[in-house]
Amino acid sequence: MNGTLTRVFAAYPVAIPGALVLLAGLFPEYLTFDQVSGGFVIRGNIYAVGGAVVAGYGAIWGIFAKWGIKR
Repeated sequence: MNGTLTRVFAAYPVAIPGALVLLAGLFPEYLTFDQVSGGFVIRGNIYAVGGAVVAGYGAIWGIFAKWGIKR
């Protein structure tokens, strides 16, 4: 059960934001760095956000397909 809880509480919440950051890294015009504040800004459009949601759910599906739910 510990593996399932680890996936649910650690991997799944970061799947969609992680995919969005990955897409921003692949397309550098969407990722900017502000020297003054020291912060990163990820800009995108509905297609990038939609792609991140699809990629995030794809990662979640892949984890379930590989390991499933262990009881």
